[in-house]
Amino acid sequence: MKRSGREFVSLHENLTALEGGLLPPPSVESFARRLIKRRGERAYALRTCAYVYKSGLEAHASIANCLVSMLVVVGSLHDAQQVFDSLPYHNGESLNSLIIGYVKCGRHHQALNIYRSLPKDDLTLPLSSHAFVSLLKACTKLKDWERGSEVHAHIACTGRLKSDLHVGSALLDMYAKCGAIDKAQQVFDELPDRNVVTWTALLAGYAESGQSDGALKCFKLMQSEGLSPNAVTYVCVLKACGSKRDTTKGQDVHEEIERQGLLESNLFVGSALVNMYSKCGLLTKAQEVFDKLPARDVVSWTALISGYTENGYGEEALECFEQMQLRGFAPNAHTFACSLKACGSIGAVNKAMVIQAEVEKQGLLKKDFLLGSILVDIYSKNGLLEKAKQVFDNLPIRNKVTWTTLIMGYTEHERGKEALECFDQMQLEGIFPDAVTLIYSLKACGLTQAREKVQEIHLLIKRQGLLKKDLSVCNALIETYVKCGCLAMAQQVFKELPGRNVFSWNPLIMGFFEHGYHEEALQCFRLMKLDGIVPDTLTYVCTLKACSNMEDIDMCERIIAEAEERGVLERDLFVGSTLVDLYAKCGSLLKAQEVFDKVQVRDVVLWNALIAGYAEEGQGEEALSCFDQMQLEGVSPNAVTLLSSVKACCRIGAAKKGQELHMEIERRDLLQSEHVGNTLIDMYAKNGLIAKAQQVFNKIQHKDVISWTTLMAGYIHCADGEGVFQIFDTMLGEGIKPNTVTFVVVLNACSRKGMYNKSETYFEAMNKQHGVVPDLEHHNCLIDLLGRVGQVDKAVDLIREKKIIPNIVMLRSVLSACKYWGNAAVQKSGL
Repeated sequence: MKRSGREFVSLHENLTALEGGLLPPPSVESFARRLIKRRGERAYALRTCAYVYKSGLEAHASIANCLVSMLVVVGSLHDAQQVFDSLPYHNGESLNSLIIGYVKCGRHHQALNIYRSLPKDDLTLPLSSHAFVSLLKACTKLKDWERGSEVHAHIACTGRLKSDLHVGSALLDMYAKCGAIDKAQQVFDELPDRNVVTWTALLAGYAESGQSDGALKCFKLMQSEGLSPNAVTYVCVLKACGSKRDTTKGQDVHEEIERQGLLESNLFVGSALVNMYSKCGLLTKAQEVFDKLPARDVVSWTALISGYTENGYGEEALECFEQMQLRGFAPNAHTFACSLKACGSIGAVNKAMVIQAEVEKQGLLKKDFLLGSILVDIYSKNGLLEKAKQVFDNLPIRNKVTWTTLIMGYTEHERGKEALECFDQMQLEGIFPDAVTLIYSLKACGLTQAREKVQEIHLLIKRQGLLKKDLSVCNALIETYVKCGCLAMAQQVFKELPGRNVFSWNPLIMGFFEHGYHEEALQCFRLMKLDGIVPDTLTYVCTLKACSNMEDIDMCERIIAEAEERGVLERDLFVGSTLVDLYAKCGSLLKAQEVFDKVQVRDVVLWNALIAGYAEEGQGEEALSCFDQMQLEGVSPNAVTLLSSVKACCRIGAAKKGQELHMEIERRDLLQSEHVGNTLIDMYAKNGLIAKAQQVFNKIQHKDVISWTTLMAGYIHCADGEGVFQIFDTMLGEGIKPNTVTFVVVLNACSRKGMYNKSETYFEAMNKQHGVVPDLEHHNCLIDLLGRVGQVDKAVDLIREKKIIPNIVMLRSVLSACKYWGNAAVQKSGL
């Protein structure tokens, strides 16, 4: 307020007179009240206060209480509190002033503490309506409706609930905003008069607490009483429509708003409409409303961005975000949060980094906890765990959610050690893990085989009582014990469960199967069904594999029939692929084809199982026919498909088709994939195209012993023994260690060329130099070689000397040699 020069002179003269002791107590009080009315004369107020205490006038209760009001008005709350505390008794003026002053400055706890510190007999003090409203505002800000109910009781004693609509509205608003909607309704029902403000407060309470039906009912009753909604009412009603996804009611309200012309005059209503349509999934309508807004602000832009984000249109959300900035609107924390969520939904990590830089520039990352949490989530899910940890370390507050997000990130990317370090640090900082944290920490234990840590978490789960009330945690515990090989502990936890579901049984069935206890896995399957639990995909897959390993065909057929009856076979690719694979590996290709034909939707895994089955059984034409049909159905082959198809070409000598597949492999850059290059070498060599085989071999970057051995076998197939020996020497020079098959190939090369001395050299070097123990197949090669060079007697002596039990191959070699060289004695001896 602007003061005239005369007013300041008057104040100065009065203060001088006061300090000179020229004013009596009533005049001192009068002067203080003048300061209260003028507001802001802090220096004068403090000098007046000092004089009162210096002169001992604080003993005058009316003066002291007046001083409190004066000090509150000029913003000196600390001094006002000191004066207040020194008073022998408090009147309404000082009490009201201090409470109102604290609430106005946002010091809500202090205001409520003053109120609660009053003796019970002081509750009769004449608190003003303004003071009651301030106390209720403090409770609202603190979300403390229990304290608010104490104030409510006091208000009821004064009768103001029925006489002062302002107080009644504040009480209703407090309960509504604190989520105590039943109490808000009770207060509303007791109000003698209701206006648009009280109706809107109640309606907002219902909307905020997620009770959309209650909000819409209030809106209908309000209109039936002849009251016209205001802008705030419409905003609350639209929120309720959005939460309920009630597009019909939302459009009705939209029409009302249009009729009243609020869309042109009130941005908040426009933003609420955009938000409502977005929540209902009507993004075209939301965009239409947004485009018609006469003016836009950060709230309306954010409503649209949020709508696109929440409905899974991340790219459109980010386009809006960019448009908003291009048009000069500065994003707020909520805008940044929605845009970052959009980045997360589409994996736009680079854009998230750009937004992070903007957020940091505005200093929001240290103020807004949510922004940091979203960034940690984005970086964790996209494997940028160092970046996630960096953001996490700079968060102003680290709570259960952010710790769990980081632990999840480490676990999902198989970094169990770091996940468990976070789990330990979280607890050291006094934050107790919840069910989700425990589940992911257990998964981390499974990754690292941390048995002791599992037991530690087990005890923690037990102490928190989760073994009896959270089945998801118990299931995770069973699964982790299984992964750590602790089947006995897994069974113990399982037995103690108060209830079980399919996710309790599956880890146990899988554990028994993976550790070779196939009968126990099937027994679990039987007990599970007796328990009334319906098997899922994983159950069927594990039990079918267990049956296959046990060669229990009858049980396998029963499980298949059950899966088929439940419709699992037709709709579940995983089960279908497993069955096709099992039948194919057993050589039952008709059954495999039958199952394949029943599966309604086929993916590359299912096709691969069938193609591989035909290829392995030597039915190359059928395999290649499947390969062609697969592509006609629009399924793109992968490395496994191409590998099986090349094998099929190899089996039936389809060199031309093999070359086509080779071109496809090169085009897809799959030559370096596991086994693909080696299979191509084998295919070309067996088709007599050794030069092509050599070309493929030369292109393979990481050649293993199989690559070298396959090429050597190719040279034998093309009757080039010398080539085999050269390749073998080069392989040794490259530091590649030969295996059993390599020596079979080398000895065969010796046999084909009749090089017995050379074969003996290689045979001796096998064990002495390369650690490969000769087996029956290696001896077959030597016997065959001796037979070829006419040394049948020596071949027989070798068999007897080595005490070899000859197989059919060896016997044929000896008998053929006898027949060729005319050695009837050996032929008749039977070795």
